[in-house]
Amino acid sequence: MENSKKNAEYTSRGGISIICFLIIIIGQPIMLRKVLFNGGLASIPSMYYIELIFCLVMVVGIIFCFVKKDGWGGVKGHIIVFALFILYCIFTALHYTAFAEAYLTGFNAEFKSAGGALVILKLFLALIAVIGGMPAPKVDGREYARALRERVQKQEAQWAQESIKGAKKDLNATVRKLKSSLTDEELKELMAQLNGDSVSPYDDEDTSISEDMHGWGGGI
Repeated sequence: MENSKKNAEYTSRGGISIICFLIIIIGQPIMLRKVLFNGGLASIPSMYYIELIFCLVMVVGIIFCFVKKDGWGGVKGHIIVFALFILYCIFTALHYTAFAEAYLTGFNAEFKSAGGALVILKLFLALIAVIGGMPAPKVDGREYARALRERVQKQEAQWAQESIKGAKKDLNATVRKLKSSLTDEELKELMAQLNGDSVSPYDDEDTSISEDMHGWGGGI
């Protein structure tokens, strides 16, 4: 078991990270266009330059996901990525009101709560990108088919068990109904018939009819 874990191939969901980073990077200039491009470079607050630096870090993350199948790699890579994500959360929280108001200029100023929702969405996309770049054991087709087959067999066994319980319940209900509707003699006769101990009252009649048929040439 330990050898199989060591030899397991690890891969990340880099495509998810790339998509989330691209949404953030492309969405920033769209949402901030009226703040960034109307007053000139001199009037742009310093917080937006720091935001630009974080976007450049996301570009590096996109390149990592393109080049490396295992995403952030080992422990050091995870520590660096999560440290950057925490710094990004702290920076965004400190300028939460400014970002919320700025996003409204590029979205719709009438909905005041939408600005804060966009800030939270940005952080949520960043978190998904960070998690998507974490390596995990790769599941091949055969292992997936085996797990699916085991799941189906377990489900079929559960259905069979439930069916047996239902049939037993119906049988008990039928027995109780027979006991309440039949007399003791009728119940004994029924049990004898079920056990094969009784003879049908039509056996003698069937035998005589068969013999008569022989007499008329109709027998076998």
